[in-house]
Amino acid sequence: MKKRIAALFLVLSMAAAMFAGCANTSVDETKGNTEAPAEQTKAPEDDQATDGTQETEAAGIPVDYFAGTELTIAVKKHNYDTGESWGDKPAMKAAEEATGIKINWIMIDSGQSERINAMLAGDMPDAFIGNMIKANTIAANMDLFYDLSEEGLLETYAPDALEDIKQLNGGLDLITWPDGSIRSLITNDECNYNNDAEGIMVINKAWLDKLGLGIPKTADEFYNVLCAFRDNDMDGDGDPTNEIPFNSTEKFWAGKIIQGANSWGIAGYNNSVKSHYFQLKDGKVTSTVDTDEFRAYLEFYHKLMDEGLLNMDCFSETNDQRSAKLLSGNVGVFWSWTPQDVGDLELAKDYVTLPPFQALEGVEPVKSGTRDKETFYNNGFVISAECENVEALLHWWNYLSSSTEMKYFVKFGEKGTSWDIDANGNVYLKRPDDITEDFTESNHHYTYGWSSYSPLILKEELPVVDTSDPYDSTAWRTLMVDEVYDMLPTDTFSTKKFVSPEAEDEKDFIEDELDAYLTNFVATSIVEGVTDDSWNAHLEQLKTVQYYEWLEWYQKYIDGTLE
Repeated sequence: MKKRIAALFLVLSMAAAMFAGCANTSVDETKGNTEAPAEQTKAPEDDQATDGTQETEAAGIPVDYFAGTELTIAVKKHNYDTGESWGDKPAMKAAEEATGIKINWIMIDSGQSERINAMLAGDMPDAFIGNMIKANTIAANMDLFYDLSEEGLLETYAPDALEDIKQLNGGLDLITWPDGSIRSLITNDECNYNNDAEGIMVINKAWLDKLGLGIPKTADEFYNVLCAFRDNDMDGDGDPTNEIPFNSTEKFWAGKIIQGANSWGIAGYNNSVKSHYFQLKDGKVTSTVDTDEFRAYLEFYHKLMDEGLLNMDCFSETNDQRSAKLLSGNVGVFWSWTPQDVGDLELAKDYVTLPPFQALEGVEPVKSGTRDKETFYNNGFVISAECENVEALLHWWNYLSSSTEMKYFVKFGEKGTSWDIDANGNVYLKRPDDITEDFTESNHHYTYGWSSYSPLILKEELPVVDTSDPYDSTAWRTLMVDEVYDMLPTDTFSTKKFVSPEAEDEKDFIEDELDAYLTNFVATSIVEGVTDDSWNAHLEQLKTVQYYEWLEWYQKYIDGTLE
């Protein structure tokens, strides 16, 4: 490989000398026929074709330098993808025409993990795309995947993709293993504003108006509102007992009851329950589940359940049961992505955002989530160690990553269909014309593009959101996040860094027992209540399940000192 890189540098040096004397001479007539000068690394936006493609060079390499090369890539076919092959996607046709590199696609349907395992054990493709190869698989099989840390490799063949990674918070550390190797590149969006705030609580504003009450700002006000929802015939059907003041569903991904601790100053860095077991403050990992605030949260939620204000089946209720309750129109408060969870737009319009309220004097309420939450996959594009032309594969990937417009062409299909660029140069999403009841917007995105499997899209390249229609699902979510964004923690950390198998095993060994214990403790405390004896026993049990060793692991992870 190093000889090939050195040879290419020699070719480029010779080409540069030729360009100095004759700007219209091609770099290497045996590899391609480009008229661009060697110093041009990216075509101006104005010179790009309307479909997002561009004829350009990267690091002085002509776009068709590897014309005639064939490569095999395994891709994960999304459930929404109605196409037969990735080769049919517009951007893939354009990339083959521009680069001359032919990709033979292996389509892997969701759930075909055994097929992936067979590839790893036998005949490997040149690469995998689509978050198929998990970090633990890479860690356990390092020799199966090409080490891209080789000096000059990414700089020469994938300069645009490399520069994008360097712009991330964490840069190359996000793709570098503890041994210094790089076994994958990044796919998907850097972040997504609408993902920052995780599940958000909503409240029935129509019911509040009927009672002449405002949005609750404190725990006492919240309690009184729920009592009013319980004690009055809110739906006017003559039955004052069928209202559900507060419905929580633990099996709903965005509705974890641990988020209730937000009002007591405890927020998780994401929606998972275990992310609430510590908080980062001034760079230090601090405990949460052994605090007076955590106990007060459990006691308050037990009070709600004990008085019929919180549904008794919140820990066992299925998502189907949740949907049926919401659609009945008898629910006052619930956690949601948007109120459209209820399944009826007119009913959904009754609900508004309920930010975490003040529960304790001197304790500021917070919101679970992370500002600029990472949504990329740092194991999204993995190259096999058996690939015989890594340079060509990286060059092809760099072509797809070479501009914002090209990235969206890959992500969603042709410009003007489900995305476009406004007069200010901003990307915006639009509803495709071919959408029907059976062919949804998600179908369009995954059929004509890669959607979440696309090359890395940086924060500044993300689409603008049109919030003029507050009941459009994306706009609605954006407006909801706006209302709680300032409550998101400001002290954050990357959850994407790779760790050694030994370090991962150490964490998992502790975490399995710890998580099982705390999940049960929270449920038991909310259902049965907390006493001094049960709380003291809990504090002792935290030592037994190595809670504090687990906190130390995360401190080392954040500090970058894990061995």
